[in-house]
Amino acid sequence: MVRRRTAPLLLALMALALPCPAQKAPKPGPGLKLPPSPNQGKGGSYQCHTKRGGNDYWVYVPKSYSEDNPAGLHLFFHGQGGQGGAPNFGQWAGPFLDRFNLIGINMQYQDGDNMNNPEGKVASAWEAVAQTIADYRIVEGRGVISSFSGGGVPFGIIQQEHANGGPPCGPPWPFCHAAPYSSNFRTTIAKCTPMSWLISVGKEEWTLANLGETQTSRMADALRDAIQGVSPDVFGWITKKGHTIEAPEVAASAEGFRRSDLAYAPFLYLPAWTERELAPLARDANGTGLGRALKAAGRLLANERLEEGLKAKARKLQEKLAARAKAIVELLKELAVQDPVLCEHYAKILLPKLGELPEAKEAREAVAEGRKAKGYAQTLALFPVFEKNFRQFFRSTGTPSPEQVPFLEQVRKIAPEKSLMGKMAAQYLLLQ
Repeated sequence: MVRRRTAPLLLALMALALPCPAQKAPKPGPGLKLPPSPNQGKGGSYQCHTKRGGNDYWVYVPKSYSEDNPAGLHLFFHGQGGQGGAPNFGQWAGPFLDRFNLIGINMQYQDGDNMNNPEGKVASAWEAVAQTIADYRIVEGRGVISSFSGGGVPFGIIQQEHANGGPPCGPPWPFCHAAPYSSNFRTTIAKCTPMSWLISVGKEEWTLANLGETQTSRMADALRDAIQGVSPDVFGWITKKGHTIEAPEVAASAEGFRRSDLAYAPFLYLPAWTERELAPLARDANGTGLGRALKAAGRLLANERLEEGLKAKARKLQEKLAARAKAIVELLKELAVQDPVLCEHYAKILLPKLGELPEAKEAREAVAEGRKAKGYAQTLALFPVFEKNFRQFFRSTGTPSPEQVPFLEQVRKIAPEKSLMGKMAAQYLLLQ
C-alpha cells in the first residue's frame, strides 16, 4: 500500500479553511491590562459595571489628582448586605484619599453576599483595579486593600493567592498596606509581600461569626511574619467596639500606609519620565537609588547647555526627589523617638535609599541618638516575646488572660507610649 503525502500547498490551504480558535479574554487577576474606558480622566465620583452582571464598583477621584500628580489606589470590600454604602467615600476621603492622593474603589456586589461565587467577585475586583489603572495615571504599588465583615472573604482569597513570596509592591501587586477591619478573613497570612497591616476586632463583636478568634489569628500570622523579617508594622487593633469601623482605627491605618508608602512603594509614574536624561533617574529613584538620582538631577541641571523645556522638567523631578528624601528623614526622626521596632526595620530599608545625601547624615544621627534612649534596647528585646505570647493574650470572651496581664503591664511600662507595641498593650489592658 502506497502512502500518499499531502502536498505542502494543500496543507496550507486546508489550514486557512479551518475556523480559528476563539481568543480567550485574559483571566482577571494581578497585572490584568485593559484599554481605557469612556471614563478616562473623569473627576468626581461615579459608578462602573464589570463584565460580571451585578458586580459593580464606585470610583472616587480626589481633587489633588491630575496628570502632573498621579495617584495611588484604595480598594475596599463591603460587608454582607453593605452594597448600598458603596457610593459613600466619606470614611476614606479625609484619612486616605484626599490626604495621600489615592483613587478610591468601593466594590458593590449587588447581591450583597461576598460568599456567593467569591472567586467571581475577586475577578471583578481585579477588573475594577485594572480599569482604574487604564483610566488614570496610577503609581502601581502605592495602594491600600481593605475590607469590612464579609468583605474579608474576597480579600482573603486575594491574599492567599498572593502569599508565599509574591511580587514586591508595584506591578502586578498595587498595594503596600492592608486593612481587614473586623473582617471574616479566614485565610492564613504567610510570607507575603512586605506591607503594613492594621487588623481590627472589637470585644463587643468577639463572638460574631467567630471574629475574635479569626482576626487575632491573622494578627498572630502577621506578627510571626514580622519575626521572620517581613514587616513589623502590624497593628492588632482591639478595642471595646461593636461591629463597625471607627474613625480612630482608620486614622491609625492611614499612619501605617504613610510608613509603608515611603519604604516599600514606588512614588514616580515612570511613563511621565521618558526623556533619555530623566528616565534612568526616575527608575533609580523608584527603586533603591533615591540619593543617587537626586545627585544626578543636580548635575544635570548644572549643565548650562540643557534645553529649557528639559531643564524645567528636570527641576520638577528634582523637587519630587527632594520632597521624598525630606519625608523619609522626618519619618526616621519620628520613629527614632516613638518606636524602636519600626525604627530598626525602616532604617534598614530607608537609609540606603538616601545614600550619601546630607539628609542621610541627619537621619543616621537621629537613629543613633534614639538607640541611646532608655528602654530602646528593652523594647526591641520584648518584641519576640510579644509575638510568642500573642495567641495566649485573650480569653474566648475577648478579655485579657489573667496570666498575660503582668506581661502586658511590662510592655506598657517599657515600650514608648506611641509605639505600636505600647499602643497594643494599652488597648488590651483596657479590655479587662
